[in-house]
Amino acid sequence: METVMFVDDEKCILDALRRSLRDMTKEWDMYFVDSGKDALEIIKSIHMDVIVSDMRMPGMDGAQLLMEVMRISPFTARFILSGQSDREAVLKTVGPAHQFFSKPCDIKKMKDIIRNALALRHCLCNEELTGAISRIESLPCVPQIYLDISNELQKSEVSLERVANLVQADLGFSTKILQIVNSSFFGVPNHISDIRQAVIYLGIDIIKSLVLYVKVFHEFCSKEIPRGWLEDLMDHSLAVAKFAKIIITSGPHDKNDLDNLFTAACFHDVGKLVFFANMGKKYQETCQYMENRHCTETIAEQAIIGITHPEVGAYLIALWGLRDIIVETILFHHNPSHCYYNNYNILPILHFCDCFYYEIHPDKNPHPESSMPLDMEYLEQAGVLESLPAWRALLEKNEGITHG
Repeated sequence: METVMFVDDEKCILDALRRSLRDMTKEWDMYFVDSGKDALEIIKSIHMDVIVSDMRMPGMDGAQLLMEVMRISPFTARFILSGQSDREAVLKTVGPAHQFFSKPCDIKKMKDIIRNALALRHCLCNEELTGAISRIESLPCVPQIYLDISNELQKSEVSLERVANLVQADLGFSTKILQIVNSSFFGVPNHISDIRQAVIYLGIDIIKSLVLYVKVFHEFCSKEIPRGWLEDLMDHSLAVAKFAKIIITSGPHDKNDLDNLFTAACFHDVGKLVFFANMGKKYQETCQYMENRHCTETIAEQAIIGITHPEVGAYLIALWGLRDIIVETILFHHNPSHCYYNNYNILPILHFCDCFYYEIHPDKNPHPESSMPLDMEYLEQAGVLESLPAWRALLEKNEGITHG
């Protein structure tokens, strides 16, 4: 039985939820609590898979409650149920894995979204995966500078100046960010000479993702990882992020989709980094297995290590508290048809861009015979099959590829 908690200081709201969700009692063990303080006391002794809280409550409001839940139970799915007028304040205040339900709520929609959140946590918190991850010596922590920028974004008035100052406090680090921004990956029309310009040009959320990308990948530079392999992985991750950004901005798009897709693309292969840093010899065995069996990476990883790099990457990103949509996209980027929810906004694009990279850079693929094929059935189901020629032409034009 999954555990789901609803928190609201209005008894009538809790009673209405209890009546509306009576049919879920065989699936969910539900708790209906009238204060944030009591909710925290229960969570300290009973693991909650999902918490749905009202925003405006006396004593401890929903934002304060969910931030505390995020700290003590990072894999708990966190939702706010509140008036539409609170939406913007909530989205800024609560934390990146948050979703928002408006009052009055569509109960069927709420059930579907909670089921999806539970399904994702089943994938990430099963005994086989968590047992294998517990044998990994170290997982990288989310960098403090990323947390500092996230905290700045939660303020009622976000300051570009303060974000720029946070990034450029470390000269070597800010220099690396500017190198990436001015590289061919972004194709900026004019040279960008300072971080503030970069923030204005790319936006705070993409800069925040780049900060996380640079910090995490460079944390591994001192470990016993072949320099060439690490650079190839970094180039691949950033190129896929660039391709994804080009495709999603070529048509009508939601800014949240762009930010989520860019972050997922930057970190879709971070699980490989964790493998190589913690179990280099065993990870190299997977490469030999691929070569001998002509199978895909994930099949080889499952056979040799017992878990796959998308699973490890998704687990890490969830541990850091990034949005569920980012976690889900990383988890299924190799096998999108296994995704239990209709994630058709960003998963098809990441899946395509990951395959396209090796299509145009076969020299970067040490095992071309084992390459991940495009999941055409999934792409048709997602309604993007007819868009593939246009996507390919768009990226080939950007890369200066001509035919004939």
